[in-house]
Amino acid sequence: MLGALRRNKRDARARNDGDADRPSRASLDAQRVQVALPKADDCIMYGELKRQIGDSQHRWNVREVRLTSYAISFGKPGSEHLLDMIPLHEVSSITFQDTTRRGSRMSQRGSLKKSFRRVPSTDSYSFDVDEEDLTFVINPIRNGYNLGRACVLRAETSDSFYQWVSCIEAQVNRARKEFRRRQNQTVFKKYQVKLRAPYESNLVKLVMAATISAAFITSLLDAEFAPEDNTELREAINALETSFTVFFTVDLLTNMYANWSRWFFANPWNMLDLLVVVISVTSEFINNLPSVALFRILRIFRIAKIFRC
Repeated sequence: MLGALRRNKRDARARNDGDADRPSRASLDAQRVQVALPKADDCIMYGELKRQIGDSQHRWNVREVRLTSYAISFGKPGSEHLLDMIPLHEVSSITFQDTTRRGSRMSQRGSLKKSFRRVPSTDSYSFDVDEEDLTFVINPIRNGYNLGRACVLRAETSDSFYQWVSCIEAQVNRARKEFRRRQNQTVFKKYQVKLRAPYESNLVKLVMAATISAAFITSLLDAEFAPEDNTELREAINALETSFTVFFTVDLLTNMYANWSRWFFANPWNMLDLLVVVISVTSEFINNLPSVALFRILRIFRIAKIFRC
C-alpha cells in the first residue's frame, strides 16, 4: 500500500501548500486504484480527529484516523477509502500547535488502555478547554513520503488528546527501531527471513511428507527382501537411499539456515533430523555401519514433526 501511494505522490507534488486534503493527483490516483484504509480490527487505535486545511486556523475537516504499527492513515468519516497516510518511521517529532509552546515537544504522555482503542467521535463532546491546547502537529522528515509537510490535528477532549499523542509517540518509537533494525540487517539475515516463509509453507510440508513416506517404504523393502550385493534390486535400493540422503541433507541445511541458531537447536525434532542425517551420510562412506537401517526407519517420525508445526 505504501509503495503504491508513494509512486502516485511522486508525480503529484506540484501542489501549493494550501489544502492538506485537497483532491490532488495523488489522492485521485489513490481513489482510482481504491486503496483502502486499514481495517479497524487491525488498528492499534482509531477514531475521528479534526485536520487543519493548509495554514488556515479556521478551516478544519473531520477525518477518520487509523493508527497501525507502521503508519497513521486518514480517510473521510463513513468511508473506507484512504486519503493520505504518514509512515511512522518517517515522523521526526510531534509538537504542540499552541503558539506559546510552538515547536516544543510533547512533555506529558499518557498510557493507552485497550478500552480506549476506539476514541469517541468529534460529535460526542463540546469543547470545555481552549482548542489550541488540544492541537498537535505530526512533523514528517523532508525527504520522506510526505516531503516534510506537517499534519495538524485537533482532538475534542483532553483525554482524547493525550491518548492519541501518547499512543502515536509510542508507535513512532517502535517503528523507528524496527526500521533501523531492518536497515542494519546483514545479507545473511535478509535472505534468512525470505527463506523462512516458503520453507514453512504447506506445499513444502507435503513434499517432505511424501519423500519421507517413500524413504520409509524403501527401508521396509530393504529389510523384507534383504537383496544380496551386486544384484539389480540392491543397486536400485542403494541408489534410492543415496538420493534420499542427499535430499534430507539439503533439507537439514535449509532448515538450519532459515532458523539459525536459537530456534533450530531449541526444537528436539530438529535434533532427530540432525542425528538421522549424520548417520545416513556417514553410512555412505563406511560400509556395514551398525543400526543404519533402524535410524533410517526413524525418519517416519518426522511426519509427526511436519504436521505438528
